[in-house]
Amino acid sequence: MNKWNVLAGLSCLSGAIMFLFGMISDIMQRESNLHTINLYEFLGEEKTMWISDLPSKLVMNGFDKLFNLQIYILLLIIGAIIFILNGIFRKN
Repeated sequence: MNKWNVLAGLSCLSGAIMFLFGMISDIMQRESNLHTINLYEFLGEEKTMWISDLPSKLVMNGFDKLFNLQIYILLLIIGAIIFILNGIFRKN
């Protein structure tokens, strides 16, 4: 296993664990914000102000959608992309 496989596996695993803990807290009817954490909340308002200053409305909407994704979905997507790119560009 190389470092990219480990990174992708950890990303997918952490996204799955966050999703499962959110589901378990929903089943137990406890207050949990694991389903609502996105990059805006994770990074804070002051670190994401640059998105509103982007010149293109299309690029600004794309970054806004990306930063509004729940963090566990983003981790799963990043892990899958790393797995796919590592499979394509792997050196034997």
